[in-house]
Amino acid sequence: MESESSVVTLFDQVRTTWGSPDIVVNCAAMTNNGPLVDVTGADWDEVLSVNLKSVFFCVREAVKRMVAAGRGGRIVNVTTMGALHPVLEGNGAYGAARSGVTGLMRSAAMDYARQGILVNCVLPGAVPGKVRFHPPLQARLAHGSLKGPGSDAERRLPLGYGRAKDIAAAVLYLVGPSGGYITGQSIVLDGGFLVS
Repeated sequence: MESESSVVTLFDQVRTTWGSPDIVVNCAAMTNNGPLVDVTGADWDEVLSVNLKSVFFCVREAVKRMVAAGRGGRIVNVTTMGALHPVLEGNGAYGAARSGVTGLMRSAAMDYARQGILVNCVLPGAVPGKVRFHPPLQARLAHGSLKGPGSDAERRLPLGYGRAKDIAAAVLYLVGPSGGYITGQSIVLDGGFLVS
């Protein structure tokens, strides 16, 4: 969804079929983990395109349609707690992109709060299968050569690995009636990583 025209087309199709969206959840992610000195410009652009540029296009199009409809709305960006604190070595591009999403979220939240558009982030920690990995990274994972919590996971994740339903519950809170007085915030779901 990092293609501007495909995002605009998607939102036009949604409007034609169902009308203006009231809820938009952005959760696409891709990482290309590796030493910073080995990251090429193309690698950097690819990671930022999937993880930041696509979110920008989706937030922009959602806000346009929500403002036009005059009903407000909810936008939730699912990113990573790695936007706050490094998790794996070699995640510079991914962390930078996801930190950018947090900045975008805060600006959009401030700019459109008076129109009733609430914009927040959910920052998951270690949830197996939450991110699409670049093919070279998949190979490194398969061979156990990725550096990070690894065998230290029990100490670093006091609550263990998260589940998709843990993330879904936070998203549902933000888009439901209970989330009506929260905007511009990041909810961290990291199993205790930040306090370990």
